[in-house]
Amino acid sequence: MDPIKEAFLKIKEDISSMQLEISQLKQEISSLKLTTSSNLSSSIPAIASILPPFQTLPTNNPAQNPAVPQEIRGLENQKNDLSTGNKGVPTDTSTYRQTNQQTDKMLNLGGVGPENSLERIQRTLDSLDSIRREIRLKFKRLTPQEMLVFTTIYSLENEGVEEITYRAISSNLNLTESSIRDYITKLLQKGVPLKKIRLNNKKIVISVSEELKKLASLSTIIKLREV
Repeated sequence: MDPIKEAFLKIKEDISSMQLEISQLKQEISSLKLTTSSNLSSSIPAIASILPPFQTLPTNNPAQNPAVPQEIRGLENQKNDLSTGNKGVPTDTSTYRQTNQQTDKMLNLGGVGPENSLERIQRTLDSLDSIRREIRLKFKRLTPQEMLVFTTIYSLENEGVEEITYRAISSNLNLTESSIRDYITKLLQKGVPLKKIRLNNKKIVISVSEELKKLASLSTIIKLREV
């Protein structure tokens, strides 16, 4: 079989495999959503059983104390609102605080909160998709010759070449050093993450950004560019 055709077939197989993995991840996310919703529904009765029953505030009937003037009864009502006796309502702030803490704890145990695993998974998938799109668009804009120069630099690094100079690239591609210099300038202008380091104020060394190498291998970049 023609090597180029075989390479394209291999790329198509890899892309199909990636699409299948993405589909499986989406199914897992849907399953997690259903599980989270079910857990939340089952937690509501448990939360309701822990909360104390509502207590209504007792009201004072002025008819019960007919001999007390209205002005005094008004002061008496204000006093009763602040008292902790049989006629008032205890203002125990520690009990209120403890109840709130128990409720918050139950909600957290039930998986309710902004930082649950489902949201983290979704954010990770969105981030990966965004990175893939950015890499694809960046390298899709390159001409075949510019892509060839970039591929040569990445390949030389994979082979363990420590100092990738204009001369090293030109000897691999049978091009002049001035042509290689022009291509690298265009790559940098198009946002390709390359690094240029001048050694001893004379020799210029070219390398691929470590951040890009952590995100995508050379084969992955080639596949994304061909999609």
